[in-house]
Amino acid sequence: MQDYKIGMVIPIYQTSFIRNTVKTILKENHHPDLVICIVNDGQKAVENYLAKFKWDERVHILNLPENRCFAGANNAGWRYLIEQFPSIEFLGTINDDTTPRKNWLTELHQALVRHPKTALAAPTMETREGFFRTFEDSAVYNYQDAVVTMIKLKNTIDRDTFVPVVGGFCFLGRREALEQVGFFDEGYRNSCEDVDLCLKLLTANWRLVAAPASRVYHFAGKSRYMKGTSTNGDLSHNLLEKKWGFDLRKFNQIDEEGFFVK
Repeated sequence: MQDYKIGMVIPIYQTSFIRNTVKTILKENHHPDLVICIVNDGQKAVENYLAKFKWDERVHILNLPENRCFAGANNAGWRYLIEQFPSIEFLGTINDDTTPRKNWLTELHQALVRHPKTALAAPTMETREGFFRTFEDSAVYNYQDAVVTMIKLKNTIDRDTFVPVVGGFCFLGRREALEQVGFFDEGYRNSCEDVDLCLKLLTANWRLVAAPASRVYHFAGKSRYMKGTSTNGDLSHNLLEKKWGFDLRKFNQIDEEGFFVK
């Protein structure tokens, strides 16, 4: 059995991007110990589409019998990878509507290696914004409240930066930390589950880091806002408020070492 150390999940509900995303991940990958799990979130048409192709030996397909949303699909993929490859030390997720840039995964992995007791490492997100579709970077966020959960603090950074929250579109995590907090809360319906995960990790004395040299382009909003995805923003925001309160800004208080100041 291959001693994979890094397991990356790609949860999908549709097929527009997946082949290109996997191709790019493998092209820009410098880790022979990486294994990928594409998780089909309960769609028969997606299952049939994926079955048409011969995938790289490092790519595994997991077809869920029902739609479990972003949180459930990631959890299922992580548990599958752990069961199949007990040697895995790092678990991550990346949206299918992304284009990872050169060395993106190496930079995330090295950030976790450099900083013990750090649960998640996140890239800078590249997007196109506004009428003219101009490029915009997003590197650091703070918490706001249970309605507007995150606000951007910095577009760019030039060094590893400890942060209170990261976006769920892409991150690499330490398996130990994710297992400790029970992965994503599957009560969320394609909204707020990333914020909740960060809060669980932060309050369990784990750190989060933004890695400046890791960059991932995100088409944004192309995967989980389609008909039939079970997305429910109101339910998710209400659950977040019930668990953590309305005002989340108190969780922005981290010390110089990145630990939450209780």
